[in-house]
Amino acid sequence: MEPVVEQAVLPLIRKHWIVLARGLVGPLVVGFVLSLLIIAFGGGFVAPIVLAVSGVVAAWVWLGWMRFTVTVTDERVIIKEGVLIRSTKVIPLSHVQDVLTRQNVLGQVLGYGSVEIDTAGRGDNELITDLPAPVRLREQVFALLDRFQRGPDLGL
Repeated sequence: MEPVVEQAVLPLIRKHWIVLARGLVGPLVVGFVLSLLIIAFGGGFVAPIVLAVSGVVAAWVWLGWMRFTVTVTDERVIIKEGVLIRSTKVIPLSHVQDVLTRQNVLGQVLGYGSVEIDTAGRGDNELITDLPAPVRLREQVFALLDRFQRGPDLGL
């Protein structure tokens, strides 16, 4: 008998673009404004250093955004995060009790929110913030959970 191969059922999920935008605005605006002020007061040689530092901070924000992923397979939910220290959380579908979603007004307009996975045997629920289409993700996990609990369809 061949082993059953686990398959991803949703494309790789990253945090919503709003997280990246919020993280990039600060360093880029501050770096640009500081550079203009430095140039205006005659410290032109420092401006490129300030821009470089803000660029490094922006690159770090982007890298953190890229390295946060949620993968939903037909057997588990896998959450990976971290740039220098990588962390992976695996939630088997057999442990999922409930999936809750939250969206504020801006999240409803832009299509992002939080997903909280209630699991059996764990003290704390898994809260994932700022995910795109949280309701669709919740419905997909419920559909997979239902299929998982019924067992494989043998076509009999």
